Amino acid sequence: VSPEAKIFVRGDREALHGNVTRLLDHIRSTGFTKIAFEIKSQAAAGVPAPGQ
Repeated sequence: VSPEAKIFVRGDREALHGNVTRLLDHIRSTGFTKIAFEIKSQAAAGVPAPGQ
């Protein structure tokens, strides 16, 4: 796998910040530099809009 490959990270709202930081550090230490987070809009996640 090329270090130029893009790594996509997906987690849930319960993921601890420290765990995410360690994951990113590990990914970077292996030579990958293109890291992206997959996100869901609040509507897609089933979170009600403010005031509703």
